[in-house]
Amino acid sequence: MLERTNCEIWGYDYSVKDFGTNIQDDVRPRTHFAALGVSGKSEPDRIPPFSSIQDLMSTNGHDFM
Repeated sequence: MLERTNCEIWGYDYSVKDFGTNIQDDVRPRTHFAALGVSGKSEPDRIPPFSSIQDLMSTNGHDFM
């Protein structure tokens, strides 16, 4: 998708540290990753931290997905 479009991708997963190695270097600047979980409510002090979709969208400056 990154090679065919001009989109940016945000990914969240507390079980890994980053996206896989198959993302090419020329499109990697359009990827954003955080090692956190997605939940119904934000818990930033939890280990691992969790965030709600609403808070992630606000943090990233998004108003729709």
